[in-house]
Amino acid sequence: MNAERAKFFKDVTPAKGELVLPKTNGGAFTGTNLDFVLRNMDIDSVIVTGFLTDQCVLATVIHGADLGYDVVLAEDACTGTTKENHEAVVRLAKDVFLKIKSTKEILRSL
Repeated sequence: MNAERAKFFKDVTPAKGELVLPKTNGGAFTGTNLDFVLRNMDIDSVIVTGFLTDQCVLATVIHGADLGYDVVLAEDACTGTTKENHEAVVRLAKDVFLKIKSTKEILRSL
């Protein structure tokens, strides 16, 4: 893996003691212990952000929904390989296996 590509952006660098699960596959639930960690913390819903909407993010939200999590995609906190691909995922997945909300809507509901 390219070490430069694996670095965190300054604004989203984990805080000291914050849990970090290195992801080596397409989705965050595959090849990590994310499901185990969330279940042991009694967490049943997840908010997903990231890139690429039409690749890793899509794999994560589908797998999370299949595992029974209430999945919310922060639409404006994701990007795809193209704007059209991002919008296609949002259009096709909305209310089928995940909820689509803006960051503002998510923060308001928290």
